[in-house]
Amino acid sequence: MLIVLITIGALFVETKATDVRIIWLGVGVVSLVVAFWQALYRERLLVDPRRLVRIRGLGPLRLRREYERAAIEDLRLEEGHTLSWVVPFANLRIPGQLAFQYGGRKIHIVDADRDEAERVLEALRAELGQA
Repeated sequence: MLIVLITIGALFVETKATDVRIIWLGVGVVSLVVAFWQALYRERLLVDPRRLVRIRGLGPLRLRREYERAAIEDLRLEEGHTLSWVVPFANLRIPGQLAFQYGGRKIHIVDADRDEAERVLEALRAELGQA
């Protein structure tokens, strides 16, 4: 939030360095987008007797995917990866992901830190009958 306040302040400061204003405006916009994403993004997994349902939502918008339980193979935890292509000098990391094979495709679900992902993996394996 401090970055947003500094950005707003930088817009009203009388200076000839408009490049600085543009940079701070960009930093402020990115900060706001990240804050809204973290506040509004939700992911849910539902397991019923026939399928695994993944519901991702950003505020009121929802995306629902269903996977037949019998077709889910090789449920596993994959290591996270860096986002060096976004900001080359930053060490941005995507957390670990649960993944499985489904109809010849690799499906990623549940972006979470390693401990949480392992707990979800254990619960899903027990529910899906995969040891």
